Amino acid sequence: MRTLRIGALVGGPLLLLLTALFFALGGSALATGDGAKATKRCAAGTVKGLVLVTGGKTGIQNIGDRYTSAATNFGLTYSCAGKGVQIKHATSLAAYDVRFPGNPANAAVVSADGTTAAMTSVQRQPDGAFRVFLVVPSGNDLVGRLDLHFLLVAF
Repeated sequence: MRTLRIGALVGGPLLLLLTALFFALGGSALATGDGAKATKRCAAGTVKGLVLVTGGKTGIQNIGDRYTSAATNFGLTYSCAGKGVQIKHATSLAAYDVRFPGNPANAAVVSADGTTAAMTSVQRQPDGAFRVFLVVPSGNDLVGRLDLHFLLVAF
């Protein structure tokens, strides 16, 4: 019976994944020290924004209805424009609005993060935000959830 060291398995693939993510998020512009960093990072065909919303210690369901960029709400953030990512609870809806100020992204995909089976949807809003809906099936109905972490990638 062979033993597999977790470090050996994780080290190579993890390093490769992190390197690929670095370049996908505009790392080549950062590495070269080019003066047109934002232009290269926000170029067509690149990932323009990325956010993992967790809500921190108080929980995602406690995010207020005014935009905030408090780092405690996020597990991960990136915006090609170099400005802070903002989030708020969409008033009277089981949804969140995520904004990337100064970012030219006009499309996004979203996925619930965790073990709860959920359906997700994202809509572009007039103010430039992306509205994220998270719902779970309950019998024959769909129930909006405010307590699920989610990952949003903007293009």
